[in-house]
Amino acid sequence: YQKCLILYGTGGNAKSQVLTIARSVFPPGSVISFPPQEWGVRFQAVRLVGSLANFCDEIPEHDITHGDVFKSIVTGDPRHCDVKNRTPMQFIPIAGHIFSANTLPGTVDQSPGFWDRWIAVPLTRNFRELPTRKLDIAKDIVRDEQAGIVLWALHGAARLQQRGRFEVTDESTKLMDQWRNSADPIRAWI
Repeated sequence: YQKCLILYGTGGNAKSQVLTIARSVFPPGSVISFPPQEWGVRFQAVRLVGSLANFCDEIPEHDITHGDVFKSIVTGDPRHCDVKNRTPMQFIPIAGHIFSANTLPGTVDQSPGFWDRWIAVPLTRNFRELPTRKLDIAKDIVRDEQAGIVLWALHGAARLQQRGRFEVTDESTKLMDQWRNSADPIRAWI
């Protein structure tokens, strides 16, 4: 579906708990943490080979500078990658991507193709001050509910296939517009 998610919130809103639960659905060794700011760096793209998922608990605030690489990896286009001390190789990236950010990164790529690859998920509730807050609740959820989580994910995948696209909330669309405007120096100036 050529999309990646970015969970956005200023902190204390369970982004890392969501990612812990998401990781539990995948076999050990099939999930990496590889921020998009590093995808265009020489010898780095090979980290995606064989990975089913790429979940980053906190991506850096600095710009995503290799928009062409970002777009092709999210899309699943065949990629050339250099491998240190070995022959370069071709691979097709298959990993799904979920990123977490307290601050949305900038980008030099302002093309519609770059922005169309993202779905922003605003997480606005702060759990820090709740008296019922339980630290690392995701571990308990995974321990007690993993089979249900997998079933829920499979049902969600089936709905996505039937629909043919992700459903995006108004809040997500608003956050994407704000992010795009703030990441473009010309738009910000205007």
